[in-house]
Amino acid sequence: MAVIGWASVVLATSLVPVTPDLEVDHLDKVVHACEYLLLAWLLVQAIRLDGLRSRDYLWLAWMFAAGYGLLIETLQALVPWRSADPLDALMNALGAAAGVWLGRHVPRNTDASR
Repeated sequence: MAVIGWASVVLATSLVPVTPDLEVDHLDKVVHACEYLLLAWLLVQAIRLDGLRSRDYLWLAWMFAAGYGLLIETLQALVPWRSADPLDALMNALGAAAGVWLGRHVPRNTDASR
């Protein structure tokens, strides 16, 4: 439920109109990375709780989070009040990679087979 909730927040905030006075140069790149870091971290935790033991779940979490970021950028290209930015998509993917890494290490995994 946390993954769905956070993904919904990301979608909603990504598609609402933004006025220029709310934008701060390059701060949006940090926000993108943080949004997808949290999404990927939540995904890793959810998939791990589901019982998947293989490390493949790390790739699945990254692919889903990065793919979701790419989908959001595509949707932004289709709405007239937003614009797509390839650098945003890159920051989404990098944030997702950091989230997967954190998800693997925080909370500390004591089972070496995962």
